[in-house]
Amino acid sequence: MKTIFILLFVLLFIDGRAQEIEDVTAVQEGNSILVSYSLVDSSVTPDFNVSLYCSGDGGTSWQGPLIYVSGDIGTNVLAVNTNQIRWDVLKEWDYLYGENIKFRIDARLREKTEFIGDSMIIDLRDSSIYKVVTIGDNIWMAENLRIKTKTGSDCYDHKPENCIKYGRLYNWETATKVCPDGWHLSTHDEMIELVDIAIAMCNRGGLSATKLKSVEGWIEIKVKKGFSKRKMSPDNQTGFNALPAGYLQYYHYFRGGNASFWTSTEYSDKYPYYMGMINAHHTAYIPHSLDKSHKLSVRCVKDKQE
Repeated sequence: MKTIFILLFVLLFIDGRAQEIEDVTAVQEGNSILVSYSLVDSSVTPDFNVSLYCSGDGGTSWQGPLIYVSGDIGTNVLAVNTNQIRWDVLKEWDYLYGENIKFRIDARLREKTEFIGDSMIIDLRDSSIYKVVTIGDNIWMAENLRIKTKTGSDCYDHKPENCIKYGRLYNWETATKVCPDGWHLSTHDEMIELVDIAIAMCNRGGLSATKLKSVEGWIEIKVKKGFSKRKMSPDNQTGFNALPAGYLQYYHYFRGGNASFWTSTEYSDKYPYYMGMINAHHTAYIPHSLDKSHKLSVRCVKDKQE
């Protein structure tokens, strides 16, 4: 019969993507070790991948991630005040003994993406798949981001089905943090470049929005009642595929008639730049008239390799 003798000395290593791990304790319960910890999360994504490691030489070398574990470990671990991991030691090792036994908890945000061919990526945080498109020198997501956050985002009319179709709406602070690892919220300059490319595709520069808009989903404005003398005919020639997701101020507005996208660039402490377009106009515009509390759509741009 296997026997386990344990002297516990806890050493905590905090992964760079976890904000803070607190209140770590480890106790022996029969042939198991129960590790308790608090995961304090100030990120915008709701969960972590958690792994447990053990060292018998004071942290010089580490064994793991440990396999025979249960509890708040693995994928989808939420940041709460008390998490617990149980390690069944004798299923994995013949013994554990010594005065230099140390444990390490790694908590990593799931912030990676993988390409599926050349035109799609999978966001491994929630397994969402997005179309992507190369426009000029940048690779853009061709769909609105839809990952759920703990705070700072919403579905139009608070209906989850609208998040599936149109993506989520994010306030600016959340928008600046929500893109997956390797991607970023588009800058003002990147939006300017995007609109310039759309303008270059037009015989008349005032038609830039037609090259950016999705071909479906926009509420049609009759010429005699609209702001324009020409009928709206979006063709999405750029591939950007701007969906009319509307926006949220105190209430939800203009789904079907408005597409608005945050940039990461601030005009002032209160007002960032954003790019917008409406069903009644042919042009895309990049003003700074909405404060950071508004909730708009987010498009992420692939980081460039230096």
